[in-house]
Amino acid sequence: CQRRVHGEIADEAIRRRSHAQPEAAELPIGDDFKEHTIQPILKAAFRRDEFIGRINEIVCFLPFTEEQLRQLAQKELEKWSARAKERHQITLSWDAAVEDLATKGYNVRYGARSIQHEVDRKMISEIAAAHEMDRIRKGYHVHLATAGDSVVLHASPGEDGGGSGSDGSGGWRRYLGKK
Repeated sequence: CQRRVHGEIADEAIRRRSHAQPEAAELPIGDDFKEHTIQPILKAAFRRDEFIGRINEIVCFLPFTEEQLRQLAQKELEKWSARAKERHQITLSWDAAVEDLATKGYNVRYGARSIQHEVDRKMISEIAAAHEMDRIRKGYHVHLATAGDSVVLHASPGEDGGGSGSDGSGGWRRYLGKK
């Protein structure tokens, strides 16, 4: 019942957003939306006015727009970049396609957390694995790119010459992530 209610509200919000102005970042929730969309869904779910009468506040979480998803992915990557710099003196950079790949993991049910999990799963776990295998070290620069639905790590010693590749090249090294 709760899944159906959630899906119907999300579907209605998506429909309304598609009819809104393209530059409108927010979709106002008016009384008509509450009366004509939410109330009938609640009535069908709870069936009794006594239960509905106990609801004194309704908070709607609308699905993110594509631009908002991209901003969330960028923010999450920037958080990890700062953490890598602070803890391991590793500099991270990435292509815009990496942000797009992270947004593919969006699940309307889990909201922003699904983007966090996708960044952790596809990007950060690959960096951590390469670090554990000593493929990247303190002072390295790691650039994230994509190859299909996978993340590709390009690693090189940083400007300070920190670390040298186990292959002795000292240049860019490429590691394909898991699919």
